[in-house]
Amino acid sequence: LEPLWKDQTLNLTASLSATLLKMAISLDPCADSTVEGIQSIIEALKAVCPTGCDAGIAHAVMNIGMITQVDGKVIRQLIMRILVLDELNFTEDKTIDVDDATPLMLPPRVGLEHADASVRLNAIEILARDPSAVDSEGESLEQALLRHFVTEDDLKVAVAAGEALAGLLDGGSDFVSLSLVEDCLKALRKWTFLDKNSTEEPSRALEVALDIAGLAVMALGEHHHMDEVKLIHQQLLRGIIAHLNVMEAHASSALLKALGRSRNSKKNAKNLLLTTELLRNGLRSCWNDKETPANGQNNDIFFRYYLDVYSSVLVGAIGSSTKAISKEYVSDALNACLLRVQFEESPNTETLGQQLNTCATRITSVDTSAFLDAIMQLSLLPSKNIYEAVCITSIDRLCDGYASAHGLSKLRVLMEAALRPDSREMCVLRFISLASDCIANKKKEISSSLTEITIHVLALLGHATQSIRKSALALVETASRVETAHSAITEGDKLLIAFLLSIVGTMESASQIIMDGPSALPGYLAALVAKSNHPQKLTIELLKLCRRTACSMYTNADEEKKWLSLKEGQGGCFAAAVVLKALEFSGEATAPLMCRYSHAGKDILDELLKDDTEGIPESMIDVVHCVVRMMKGVIVNDAASIGSEGMIISTGPSRRGTRARSYSLSGSPGVSLIDPYPNPLYTGILSILSYTEGDAEIKKELCQAVLKEVLGSTSWGEAVFKTMNRASRKKLLELLLSLWKSETIDGAGDVFLKLDLDGKDIANLTSGERMKTDLSSVIFLSDYVHAHSNRLRESGGYIELLSVLFNTLEMMSSDECMGDDEDDADFGRQSLLRVLVGLVPCADTNVSPNLKKKIPKKDLVKWATLLIALVGGFPEGQEAKKMRPLPFGRPKSLSFSLLTSLCSYDPTSIAPMLVPAMLDSIIVGSNSSALYRSSSLEYRLAHDVFISVVPIFFKYADIARLNQFDFYRQFLAKVANVGQKRRTELYSCMVDAIMTVPSANISSTSLLGSFVTALIAFDVIRSEPMETSFLVESFYEILRVSSPMALVSSLSQMIGFAYHLLVKIVGDFKDDDHLRLCMNGSTDDLEAAILFGSKPSDANQRALRMKTFLTLLSVVSNLLTTSPVTTLVMQGDENASKLSLDLWQDLLLLQSASFRRSGENDLEEGSEQFSEECQQLINASLEQVQSMLPAHLFLASAALLIEDCYDTELCSRAIRLVADRAAQTDSDSPEASLFLDMLPTLAGCLGSLSGSIAVENAEGQMLIQQAVLVAVEIFARALCMRSSKDNGERLDLFVEFLKQASDLIKLYGAHFEQEDHVMTAVGSASCQTLCSAALCVSTLVRLLTVRSIAFLPDLVGSLISVLCSVNQALASSSDQWTAARKSHARVLQISILRPLLAIAASLPQFLGPYLDRLFLPSALLSPSLRMRDTEQQVAVSSLASQLGVLLSSKIPARQLIPSLSKSIPRCTNLAEFQALLAMLKNSIQESPRNEVSSLRSWVLKSLTDAYEFCGQYEVSEPANLVTEANDVLIALVMKLSEAQLRPMYAKLREWRGNFDTDTESSALAVKRHAFWCMSSLLSSQLRAIFLPCFSTVVSDAVDELEVAALQLSGSKKKKIDDGRKRQRLGTVDDDIASWTFLKPLLSCLESALHADAVEGGKWVRHDDSQRYHSLLPPLAKLLELRSPFMSHESESFYQQVVHGIEGETGSVIGCLTALASAAGNEQLWKPLNRDVLQACGNETRAEVRKGGVSCLLSLIKALGEEYMVLLPECLPVLSELLEDTDEQIGILAKECVTLCESLLGESLQDSLR
Repeated sequence: LEPLWKDQTLNLTASLSATLLKMAISLDPCADSTVEGIQSIIEALKAVCPTGCDAGIAHAVMNIGMITQVDGKVIRQLIMRILVLDELNFTEDKTIDVDDATPLMLPPRVGLEHADASVRLNAIEILARDPSAVDSEGESLEQALLRHFVTEDDLKVAVAAGEALAGLLDGGSDFVSLSLVEDCLKALRKWTFLDKNSTEEPSRALEVALDIAGLAVMALGEHHHMDEVKLIHQQLLRGIIAHLNVMEAHASSALLKALGRSRNSKKNAKNLLLTTELLRNGLRSCWNDKETPANGQNNDIFFRYYLDVYSSVLVGAIGSSTKAISKEYVSDALNACLLRVQFEESPNTETLGQQLNTCATRITSVDTSAFLDAIMQLSLLPSKNIYEAVCITSIDRLCDGYASAHGLSKLRVLMEAALRPDSREMCVLRFISLASDCIANKKKEISSSLTEITIHVLALLGHATQSIRKSALALVETASRVETAHSAITEGDKLLIAFLLSIVGTMESASQIIMDGPSALPGYLAALVAKSNHPQKLTIELLKLCRRTACSMYTNADEEKKWLSLKEGQGGCFAAAVVLKALEFSGEATAPLMCRYSHAGKDILDELLKDDTEGIPESMIDVVHCVVRMMKGVIVNDAASIGSEGMIISTGPSRRGTRARSYSLSGSPGVSLIDPYPNPLYTGILSILSYTEGDAEIKKELCQAVLKEVLGSTSWGEAVFKTMNRASRKKLLELLLSLWKSETIDGAGDVFLKLDLDGKDIANLTSGERMKTDLSSVIFLSDYVHAHSNRLRESGGYIELLSVLFNTLEMMSSDECMGDDEDDADFGRQSLLRVLVGLVPCADTNVSPNLKKKIPKKDLVKWATLLIALVGGFPEGQEAKKMRPLPFGRPKSLSFSLLTSLCSYDPTSIAPMLVPAMLDSIIVGSNSSALYRSSSLEYRLAHDVFISVVPIFFKYADIARLNQFDFYRQFLAKVANVGQKRRTELYSCMVDAIMTVPSANISSTSLLGSFVTALIAFDVIRSEPMETSFLVESFYEILRVSSPMALVSSLSQMIGFAYHLLVKIVGDFKDDDHLRLCMNGSTDDLEAAILFGSKPSDANQRALRMKTFLTLLSVVSNLLTTSPVTTLVMQGDENASKLSLDLWQDLLLLQSASFRRSGENDLEEGSEQFSEECQQLINASLEQVQSMLPAHLFLASAALLIEDCYDTELCSRAIRLVADRAAQTDSDSPEASLFLDMLPTLAGCLGSLSGSIAVENAEGQMLIQQAVLVAVEIFARALCMRSSKDNGERLDLFVEFLKQASDLIKLYGAHFEQEDHVMTAVGSASCQTLCSAALCVSTLVRLLTVRSIAFLPDLVGSLISVLCSVNQALASSSDQWTAARKSHARVLQISILRPLLAIAASLPQFLGPYLDRLFLPSALLSPSLRMRDTEQQVAVSSLASQLGVLLSSKIPARQLIPSLSKSIPRCTNLAEFQALLAMLKNSIQESPRNEVSSLRSWVLKSLTDAYEFCGQYEVSEPANLVTEANDVLIALVMKLSEAQLRPMYAKLREWRGNFDTDTESSALAVKRHAFWCMSSLLSSQLRAIFLPCFSTVVSDAVDELEVAALQLSGSKKKKIDDGRKRQRLGTVDDDIASWTFLKPLLSCLESALHADAVEGGKWVRHDDSQRYHSLLPPLAKLLELRSPFMSHESESFYQQVVHGIEGETGSVIGCLTALASAAGNEQLWKPLNRDVLQACGNETRAEVRKGGVSCLLSLIKALGEEYMVLLPECLPVLSELLEDTDEQIGILAKECVTLCESLLGESLQDSLR
């Protein structure tokens, strides 16, 4: 149960704790045992759920006043005993009030949150002495104390909370989460901020916050390097260090705690700042993140104090030390001072200056990069005051110290800093100003320094910022005003100084450069050099100085030294790059290319190649591109031409984000490439391209620059590369190939592919032993050749290249050279094949004649033999070489493509090799095993091989004297041994290949037909030929890949072969009509190659031909039914129509030939069967084609056939075909009008036959009539009734057909008027024609509607006459009919009913004159129309029912109901009555009220006739008829008013007659039964509305009930109102019909009494409850009735009458219950209760007792508590019934008792004893 106690949502622990404490307080006195027990329970609860237990105790303590009024001291002592509280928790005042002491009695965890500060303080003191258990689901004690320490406003409480937390942490308690550490930092910041703004001494809270911070850092421990912990760890340490100057002792102690050191002294703590790497790294992180605002260190309250402490410690350490100081100390001190300069708003300039001066004294210990960063940071300070007060002096001293330490010029150092890429404009200007001051101050000593900064000054003059250019010019002006000493400098330095100072002498040019910027620098330099007395020497000195500046070299004691690496000297690199670019564009006259390369470029390149530093700065990349551009060899002859149309200089981003420049040469004379190309430049390119993996990054950059700007340049490739000798080109290409292969340099392969190589170049690279193993190079060269194949074919060395490539292919295919990695070798061979395919195009394409002559035929045969060996073939006459065949796939496909190209050069020699090679490669391997596996990839590749070989074979077949059927024979023989799936796929490949044969050689469709014919012939000669259906399916799978037009054309070709075979079978005869079937491809070739390969005998030859012929026709016939053929033939366009008509004509010609063959007299054995099968196949094919022909062609041919054909069967077939096509035609399509144009033709055909029936060919005439009628019906339904267009014009076409169809019905209907002719007429041709005419009339009437009125008299009368005749025949003599004849009769019934349905639906108002005839017993009412034994009978019955519904709903009631009423007396069976009553009911329901009310006398007459019918005839189910008549009555009553209902009911009462037992008969019994059935129905439907009507017959009901009670209960006499006694009726009739009235009478009475009960019982209590007293006795007597039937029916009769049927009304018990409910009076219930109890006490009959107790139970259920006033009278009887021997009676009695007990609410067991 522990989880339940821990669940704080249930509050079980809190509730129990509060309850125990309140109980203890309430007890007076409280025993010790009780206190101990409560104490143990509370301790257990606190151990399980401390928070819940504290909450309960707090609740009890806070409500002490509500619990008791006992003295507070007593309560306090009691609580102390229970909670084990110390007396010190309270004040010394023992008389403290209860309310004042209550908060102090709270649990400490609860008191900690109290509003009173003293209570919180008291709780903290308690928790500090004895910490409570930590709640695992709530806030820990550490969290609570830290929260109070951070958020507490009361200083004492906050200090107490902090001290308690510090004690816990110092005692070993762990921090729970990182959020606690963050709260520690918040606490330190809060109390630091409060202490800073306070005028008092540092507070105790800040001291505690420092202690907690130290403990928090220590708690983080080794996790401080984690990303989520690192920042908070550093901030805590900064906070502690920041207080070292203010709170030395506590800050030192906290720092020592944080670092886990001993807490000795402040000195030890500050020494840690120097010696602890963790703290030093924290300072360095501040420097590294100085420009990253994400950490928010600028706004950190500790940061400035932290820097102050750390800078003073570091500077003091390096200043006081007399030993060499580590450079890290100096760098850290310098960085700390710089951070102070940067982040302090108003720093102490004096202190900062002293600290920076101290750092300057130790500057020699600092790295150059750190030194440059330092002066850069000092120059970045935005505050001008601080900069001037601190930074200028500091920079000056730092630069002096560093320059003197390294023997440098201070100007050189300042210029290096100014020109660094990361220098901002303000920094550059400040450095230039410092340099100017330096020049002005040193004066004569500055001469040598000026030469060192010449390049820097020029770079500044070319700077992009105008202000910088002005400052640079001002610097030169300052230098010009200073006297320089020239005695100690060289001649070169003098030239440079003069050059520098000459800038001021050309102020106009200087002003221009200030305005124009970098673009004017080249021209400015050219002008200055030109003015010099020694321009060439000056240029050389400038170039040398560029080299020294770029390489950070300086001269010291006539020795060149480097003071910066290339990576560190970014300013010098940038300056040199600017000047070199300016000299490059100043023109060849100023700075020649080779002069620039010799004196600057080469040396810089050597330095770059030797540099091995990591990382390449931007300025260094600029120098790289300057050197690489020299190697391109571009010279500027005329500097003024730069930027003109002839020279395009484009710039763009390089790989490292810099700007790269490239040239595009045109025809401009100002720019050109050096010629000849100097060898030093070539050597430099080779040295750069010799890059290998592992070389320095700068070399890689050089290599990429050379590839992009030199070798990748189109102009260089065209002007330089082409002029190189073969050896130089080969060396360069080999290096490029090595670079590409190493995959370390991007773009090497692209550059190689762009070079303009010829065949000899590729041959030189490909030849040699190295290529045997260097597959990657072979593949790469193959890609190059493939990309430039068109050019290489026309270049020099084409034949050598082909020979080398084929030799390489042969070498790579040999077994000894394949190596272990066969996949790579296969890929290499595939690449070579792909190249050769491009190099050897088909000779028939646009190939120059010279190319055709270049290739020797001997080499062609040799190469073809090699290819055949590679694909796995065995060329005849050639020795098989030991080579590894190519894998099946793309390589073989390429081999065949190359083989076909070679064939075009020498078809006579190579064409015969194609087919065997293809078949051997794809189907059979060297070991006769199947290599072809049916996979999608291999299928596609095999398909490609067929596509490449087969068209070439047929193209050169005539030249090579080859036969297509020989080709088919070879193919089929090879394919015969593979599986069916593979075979089908290979057939599909062949078909696709045949379809690609150009039509100029041989028609592809002709070849397709020849191939299928050859395939059929080959299957015929097989030992186990395929079945025709499987063969057709296979051919369809083969041919479906071809186009539909090709498929149809191939069918014509196959028919042509069949025709020629038939000619050979029949014998040679001439017929010009058959000349159209001659074809390309002789049948003789087919027979020679396939059928008669073994030269069989003449008889076998004839049998093979016959079999082939029949198989061909079977395939053609089945393929005609496929979807592609059907779609094409039915398209109707010009090409499809021509193909379709040709196909039809071919079949007709073949049919003509077959007719001739069947007419021969000398039929041999088997010929008769052959002729029969031949005719069947040809006719089937013809019919299929005719059905698919386009509508206009089809209709034209069909009309001609109908008009001129004398074969009635063929004519009728044509008409039916037209009708079938019309049914599939869209009624709104243009084709619909074409079909409607056929109507005159059909009308003429039908009109010529409809007048009379000729004896001669009568059946043929009727066959045509049937076809026409069916066609007209389809036309009307499909083309008019479905059309959305206006059918006005179309309808006129069908009026004549309606007249002719009506005449035919009248004509053929006369055969059915004679009874003896009916049997013979049914099923005859005339009967079928009549059915067709009737169905046609049905559709035409629906279509024409009012246009049909004129034909109704003859039409309806004939239809009714035929219907009567057929119905009568079926009813009278159907036993003599066969099943087929009965079926024909049912079809005729359906055919007659359909036009009647159409007329009833379309023209119902015109059927009035025909209703009497239609409702004859032999017409619509005939039982033969209502049978439902078979499906046909169900269909007939359904149509008859639909007709009845239509008549009753469409024809007005004033016409229909009188006719129905007149027809009812003529009915002779139940089915006729049911049909009429159904129509009568529907007509009443569908008619308006006023119309029905006027016809109620007709309806009553019909109903009474129906009721009386049950008594006049022996009806097996009279109840059904009564029920249906009652439904009609209800439908009528629902249309009448209450005033109309009473007189109608009185007429029904009058029709029933008076009840007289002396004159009782079966007819009267039927009337009584019918009357009470309709009364029961009216009572149940109308309820209270029926009571006035029922009042008129209630006396009749009482009389009949009394008679029934007397006769069925055994009484002898009945006393009537006048006192006379009437003799009892004789013995009770055993016929159940005598008592059928009783059940509906009881049902009527029960419904009426229920309705009265709902209305309050006024009706039954009328006249002093006279009706109640008259109804009760007979009903009560019926409880003891005896059954008038045999013993086995006695119980059932009693059950039905007394108990009733579940779910139905009409029982004695139901009537008594309803009577009691309606009475609603205790006085009236008493006699009823006595009668019921009397039945319950019947001692002789158990069924009576059961009826009585069931009635009693029903009364109790219905009346409920109101009936309990009679319970005392019932209890004795119930007591006896409980002990009845009949178990069911006891159960019912028990149920009565139980129900009474539930109603009374008490037990009746005592009353039942």
